[in-house]
Amino acid sequence: MSNPLEIRHIDGSNSLENYQDLLDQSIKLYIDIFRDPPYNEDFNYHDVMNEFTNYIVSGCFLLAIIDFEVVGFMCSSVGMDHVNDEIEADIIKAGINIETDIYISELGVSKNHRGKKISKKLINKFMTIYPYQNMFLRTGVNNNDHVINLYKKYNFEVTDIREFVTNKRANGQEEVDERLYMFKKQCVSEEKQDDGYKSGAEEFYGTSCHYDNDHDNHNDTSENYRSGSEYLY
Repeated sequence: MSNPLEIRHIDGSNSLENYQDLLDQSIKLYIDIFRDPPYNEDFNYHDVMNEFTNYIVSGCFLLAIIDFEVVGFMCSSVGMDHVNDEIEADIIKAGINIETDIYISELGVSKNHRGKKISKKLINKFMTIYPYQNMFLRTGVNNNDHVINLYKKYNFEVTDIREFVTNKRANGQEEVDERLYMFKKQCVSEEKQDDGYKSGAEEFYGTSCHYDNDHDNHNDTSENYRSGSEYLY
């Protein structure tokens, strides 16, 4: 009998020393995932540690754990602080606040545990933490349909906003990747409506907060929620 999967929210309420082993595992997993195709990127342990520590202290840091082994992670920050002025203007025009909305920065699952819907469970947990906030993310354009389709399952919309990012590859060379932005606009809860009146158009415009935490039956015409991302997530 396999051990159950645990989704753990690591936050700054306790000393990071309590999570040192899990943090170390997650950093090594991150480096391993992004060293492999299709990313082929090279990351420094201490750089990733600093990023992950920031997510724990001032953002959101979720870990998927099986039998004390970290098998996946999902990270976010409040806002995004590294974007050029032109792209920032486009993001703001689209209704996203680049300083206060939730930026999903990382999602990954160990190659030894893919196909187990671990990414789905991470995202489901994440959505319970931020049920009403706007969200945005940036992901690769090329050879990346699995990731794009995964987020579409959660009502993220692909935008026309594009950005070119220089990354260091595992072979030491630097190459330029094209990224696209995806947005999930804030839904409006009944508690937040001033007059308590629902027009009936909430589902049509994506503003209703009725959310299926499991998503197994939500817009799923394929077998057992096969988004195409299972081989990576």
